[in-house]
Amino acid sequence: MLFLPFVENAFKHGSRIDGVLQVSISLLLLDNHLEFTVVNSTRNQHSDHTGIGLENIRKRLKMIFKDTYDLQTERVAETFTATLKIPLSNDL
Repeated sequence: MLFLPFVENAFKHGSRIDGVLQVSISLLLLDNHLEFTVVNSTRNQHSDHTGIGLENIRKRLKMIFKDTYDLQTERVAETFTATLKIPLSNDL
């Protein structure tokens, strides 16, 4: 359930380019953490939209993982990328 908002946002806020919406999702287990990445096509280079979606996700992550997670978002050219790294240890 933690990853669902990222996937939903990719389809909700993504843009079709040449008639195609591109969405790529990867889930990797690396050493002692899990890395989840969603990339989607977008035309919104400089969006003024300040929704609460990412803010709510960050609050939820902070409640669960305190300061042990890393969430990075990046908009480059016609893609938007969200990468989340969370620890696999039970020692939170």
